[in-house]
Amino acid sequence: MKKPPTPLPTPLPPLLKVAEVAAIVRLSERKVWSMVGTGGFPKPKEYPTHPRLWRTRDVLRWIDAL
Repeated sequence: MKKPPTPLPTPLPPLLKVAEVAAIVRLSERKVWSMVGTGGFPKPKEYPTHPRLWRTRDVLRWIDAL
């Protein structure tokens, strides 16, 4: 069963979890990770307290480059 999309906070926070990234770019979380692996999407940043978060500006730049 498909889970409902993650609601996006407004304004967007500076760091995003994979569910938020997937909702913004309208792809599944699995597809986001697949694209990260092939170099087609920005890699998340590693933070000591919250590993694997994307900077919102990186995601928005990726969208603008489409």
